[in-house]
Amino acid sequence: DQPATSSSKVPDFFRGEIEQDEERESLVVKEEGRIGLGNEKMTALKTAAGALTVLNVRKMKTRHDTVKKANAIESEARKSSDLGQWNNAEQKYAEALRIKKEVLPEGHAEIIKTLDLLAMARIEQSNYAGAIKPVEAAVEARRKAKGRDDLGVVNQLHSLAFLCRISGNTNKLAEVNDEIRKVCKVPAM
Repeated sequence: DQPATSSSKVPDFFRGEIEQDEERESLVVKEEGRIGLGNEKMTALKTAAGALTVLNVRKMKTRHDTVKKANAIESEARKSSDLGQWNNAEQKYAEALRIKKEVLPEGHAEIIKTLDLLAMARIEQSNYAGAIKPVEAAVEARRKAKGRDDLGVVNQLHSLAFLCRISGNTNKLAEVNDEIRKVCKVPAM
């Protein structure tokens, strides 16, 4: 998906360009001078709006198709996990996560879900230290999406504390427990 420019069915006298705004996940028109007068101006604006609509629809369809592909890979991973093929499941969850991260914002529920599934596949292989990274990423994603005091963040922190304890990462465990106390407003012991 390349950003459209003034050559995308926009009249020559329209000296702006249509660019992708990553933060808003939409397209914006950046004007670099006068568009024109009267009917020419209206035609240029309608044409630019039409180009934006078409490009937004294409982008949404592409994103939907990409997430659909990632979910199909995730479904294959679930089948592997049902068969106890955790290494294969882990690889597929990692692939689905990579694809989702390309098109979805960081705190999106789909990304958090896949991070949790990836961690679970690692836990099932007794790779507790390896499961810490996706759980930490899920904590951060939840925190950004829902805020520090969200119940999902607290639950995810408890999962992280468990992984730190079982993997023997006592320094990280102390940090996570301190964070849980702060979020839950429990005084330190």
